[in-house]
Amino acid sequence: MPKKIKPTTFEAHLGAVVASLIDLTGQTREEVADKIGVSRTTFTRHLRGESGGLLVNELILFCNEYGGSPGEIIDKAVKNNGGIEHTLSSVSVGRGTTNDIDTKRKQNEARAMTTEQIEKMKHAATHDAEMDEDEPH
Repeated sequence: MPKKIKPTTFEAHLGAVVASLIDLTGQTREEVADKIGVSRTTFTRHLRGESGGLLVNELILFCNEYGGSPGEIIDKAVKNNGGIEHTLSSVSVGRGTTNDIDTKRKQNEARAMTTEQIEKMKHAATHDAEMDEDEPH
């Protein structure tokens, strides 16, 4: 049996919770993957938290087939990952983290500002006095 690696991401914790439930069914991961309509290799990657982890539809299909609720499984994964605050600060969202989203939001807010609003901000550099002077010949 391969050595188990301790999950380090929410996606890996979610996969570990589902994997432990699969073990309780007595079925193989390949049998479960077939029942929910996913290739064995893709399902195995998702259980390890790779490729973005389990998809929502995979989790729902798993619960429909074997019982339990997606919410209960997610709650267990969040707990195993160190709680909701840690999970929200580290979970992948699209191609970035929630911190990346906050940064993009701030950039977009700045783009929407008028020059007057920017000039009122502390440390805003919107005027270069040297540009008002002719260069010496």
